[in-house]
Amino acid sequence: MGRKTIHRKIDIIGMDYLAKCIHDFYFEGVTILGGNQYAQIEDLVSEFSVDLNLSASTVKRICEFEKILKPISYEKLDQAVHWCFGGKFDSFADFLKDGLGNFENIPLMSEEIASDILKKFVEKNKRDSTYQNKGDETNNNSLIEKFSQQYVNKLLSTVNEAVGGFTEEMKGNFLDEYKTPSEIKSRMKLRINSREFQRQENIESIIQKAKNFIQTKEVSENPVDPDWVIHFFDTAQDPSNEEMQYLWAKILAQEVDKPGSFSRRATNTIKLMGADEARYFSLLCNCLWEIYPGKTQSDRILFMNIDENGLYSDATWGFDGLLVRHLDDLGLVHESFVLMEEGKEYHVSYFGEDFALSPKNGEVELDLIRLSTIGAEIYEVVNPTRNLEYFQHTIEFLEGKKVL
Repeated sequence: MGRKTIHRKIDIIGMDYLAKCIHDFYFEGVTILGGNQYAQIEDLVSEFSVDLNLSASTVKRICEFEKILKPISYEKLDQAVHWCFGGKFDSFADFLKDGLGNFENIPLMSEEIASDILKKFVEKNKRDSTYQNKGDETNNNSLIEKFSQQYVNKLLSTVNEAVGGFTEEMKGNFLDEYKTPSEIKSRMKLRINSREFQRQENIESIIQKAKNFIQTKEVSENPVDPDWVIHFFDTAQDPSNEEMQYLWAKILAQEVDKPGSFSRRATNTIKLMGADEARYFSLLCNCLWEIYPGKTQSDRILFMNIDENGLYSDATWGFDGLLVRHLDDLGLVHESFVLMEEGKEYHVSYFGEDFALSPKNGEVELDLIRLSTIGAEIYEVVNPTRNLEYFQHTIEFLEGKKVL
């Protein structure tokens, strides 16, 4: 599989040209794009097509790439190109092929400048394995031939129960002589029995854990939707990891307590999560503020505070900020921003401690990570705790921005 995010010099040139086109087509006469212009873009995109999921923060990342240097997926660029040119190009690849240089009044970035930006981009994101050199792909047909017998044995031992069991003799011959219908049917039965036994164990473990959570709650008179229960166990039956089973148990207990708390979309998302991703999400929840607490538009946000070098600092978050992209891919969060106007108050709360933010020297734009609707559902069973280091750092950041 190819890379999903930009990584080539031509990508930098194309994205710069796209940013210039957005500025020229939609904001002619505006010297520098700011929060108001980016906020207008979501409305423009909605008018063009309700099917496009192109946020203001994504367009901002494209237009300010040289300054921000954050990875951008080809999927997002496909949508931006499709919108910007009114459907003329279906993808960013098509735009690179047929659209660069089409407008005489819009100059192309030089290859030298693009190379310099690409170097800075790779250096800034070198911690992410996406940008590590993975080497040339090996031809699948020759791969088995290069395996030592030791690795073949390890491979077969690893998948042994999942595929129905291998005898030592079968391992030695790598199944070459054991592909008769009767042999295959025998392994199929073993595989199904083994898988269903493990699933039943997992289901019963989740129910036992859920009992411990529900014992402290009052029983709701409202019944749980039987279809939800069936879907829940279809989704939750595979993970054997204890941490994930505890998460599933909390969701089950919460749904029994308050039927309708969790959508099927939320349970489908959790099914895609590994234990590490669940842990990162929990650590992120420890950093979340509530904006407009108690109101219907209340939202959970993380302030992307800045260090003394003017860079986004994840030093106090408790996890690597690059992992936010994985949570974004899962649909749990998305990057956003808030534009605060001078003279207005914006109420926020951190674990019950309330603050009123109000810009003192003109409007202030703050970058955020915001929980999605699904992320907000899952937040309810995470039981987050205050991250005091992040809280103190954010207070200093907000004071430095003169909004607190």
